[in-house]
Amino acid sequence: MSQQEQPISTEQKNLPVINPNAAGIDIGADRHWVSVPVNRDNESVRSFACFTADLYAMADWLKQCGIEMVAMESTGVY
Repeated sequence: MSQQEQPISTEQKNLPVINPNAAGIDIGADRHWVSVPVNRDNESVRSFACFTADLYAMADWLKQCGIEMVAMESTGVY
């Protein structure tokens, strides 16, 4: 059985939370998708455009959600 075919163990499903105040940002060409922990806002995933005002709105939302650290990933060629 290959590694992809193996069922996920309970240990892998219940990974420990290392930084509860972290968010993830997927950097796109025209939109950025941001994910915060589910208990921080009614919407745990939001998208923001790439203009300055939108980036300030993203920063304000992250502060409102108590986010102290982000991990960013670029999905295109930049």
